[in-house]
Amino acid sequence: MRILVVEDEKRIADFLGRGLESAGYAVDCAATGGAAIDMVHATEYDLIVLDLGLPDMDGLSVLQKIRNRKTSPPVLILSARDAVDDRVKGLEGGADDYLVKPFAFVEMLARVRVLLRRGQPTPERLQVGDLTLDCIRRKVTRAGENIDLAPKEFSILEYLMRNRGRPLSRTMIVEHVWDMDYDGLTNIVERIHSPPAQQDRRQVAAEDDPNRARNRLYARSARQERRKSRIVRQRSQRKWPASRADPASAKLPVHFFRGLRFRLAVSYVAFFALLLIVIGLLFRQNLTLQLEAEEHDAIDEQWSVAKSYVRIDNFRPVWIFDPSDPDESYVVERVRHIYMLADSEGNVLQNSTAYEDIGPLDTPAEVKRILALPAPEIHVRTGKDGTKYLIKAGAETDSSGHRYFLAVGHVMEISRRTREFTQRYFLFMPLLLALASLLGWWLAGRAIQPVNQLAGAVQTLSGSNLSLKIPLRGAGDELDHLIESFNRMTERLNQSFEQVRRFSTDVSHELRTPLTAIRGQLEVALFTAKTPEQYHEAMINAAGGRGKTLQHRARAVAAFAS
Repeated sequence: MRILVVEDEKRIADFLGRGLESAGYAVDCAATGGAAIDMVHATEYDLIVLDLGLPDMDGLSVLQKIRNRKTSPPVLILSARDAVDDRVKGLEGGADDYLVKPFAFVEMLARVRVLLRRGQPTPERLQVGDLTLDCIRRKVTRAGENIDLAPKEFSILEYLMRNRGRPLSRTMIVEHVWDMDYDGLTNIVERIHSPPAQQDRRQVAAEDDPNRARNRLYARSARQERRKSRIVRQRSQRKWPASRADPASAKLPVHFFRGLRFRLAVSYVAFFALLLIVIGLLFRQNLTLQLEAEEHDAIDEQWSVAKSYVRIDNFRPVWIFDPSDPDESYVVERVRHIYMLADSEGNVLQNSTAYEDIGPLDTPAEVKRILALPAPEIHVRTGKDGTKYLIKAGAETDSSGHRYFLAVGHVMEISRRTREFTQRYFLFMPLLLALASLLGWWLAGRAIQPVNQLAGAVQTLSGSNLSLKIPLRGAGDELDHLIESFNRMTERLNQSFEQVRRFSTDVSHELRTPLTAIRGQLEVALFTAKTPEQYHEAMINAAGGRGKTLQHRARAVAAFAS
């Protein structure tokens, strides 16, 4: 397979070329973006290893032109830009993988193999000697006889057969077959590494691998990298206190009764309670006036009915109505329930028992006073049991022109109905206050929501999200002014951090590139050098010409630290 390495740093391009060639690949190198584009148009490559910091154009522009072709190979980016935004831009720009400098050559080689393997079909059946494994049907046969395996045993055998001729450690098998929840209690791996099992595997292997020594070097480096990644993963999974693990999640304790939301809700409930009391009193007053009007209308109606049904004949009252008519009988009985009829001298001609129960009958003087009035009089009398009655008294004239005293009345319902309204209203008032409390709590939460958003934004503020902007509420109040001031502050901080980030990226690139060259050349030397002289030459090349490059970089680091 043919690989194109696009790298302007000669030492990095040199060890990449030698390392990939030692792994069996044909390698071409390009030092500029223009040369790389010309070579891609001229040759069909299986993979492109691309550096972003090229002298003539940015690596992302090269990537875009490669992707504009009808067919384009996989692209692996090697760059000193380690920011999350840079990695996202590279992957979204069309790269298949992204590796940050400095890197381990074995890791880069593994990523190359993965990218080259993506476009190739996976075999459905694996065979080593007379041992056959069907990946689709998940069956294992040896010399035509079926072998029953547990699921984990099948996965281990499949992994071994896919890596025939390559030494596999217990750690490599466990990390490939088991997930992170593996507890280490099973002894399947130990049985695989047992001497009888190793003897069986030697019998099954029909041919020897000529690259076994090189593969052992790869496996040793891979084990070291996996051990480092496992230690980092274990450290990251430690349960730190919330205040250390995530500063944004550490919220300041707020006393409930001193909180702004509680005080706003209490103020709202107090205002609503006062409003309910005022409304209740107004409704009670309005109800009283309405009931008084109804009482006066009712007594006027009774007075008119009484005058229409009663006649004075020979100084005796006569009620003229049809007893057989139930409606008239009911109306007359209702009027006669509380009434009194007397002559002009105050002599009682007729009265009801209920009128006597109210209190003493009207005196002759009272009768004369009422008869002397130009219009009937309405007044309130209180019975012996405290019940109030509305009485209307006035003059009634017979056919001879004699005047008589007539009084009718009924029980007043104002006091009872207003009392019932008051009781029911104030019994229902706690429920209204409870609902008002819930509504007040919700409204208070909505009112202080911008404050909570501002506080949350301040707590989550870090160097990676200084571009956070809190939207204005549009109210033009003090809180909007505070939000605007905070947004301006974060904008200034973001600009400052961007300057520091660009400076750090430049310095990082200046340091990562030589470190990548040194590490890569030493690692490739382990795979390609055969004699002590070759190792010595590789060390001199890694040091950059008798150590002059290292001295130059050391002075640069010291200047940066100062």
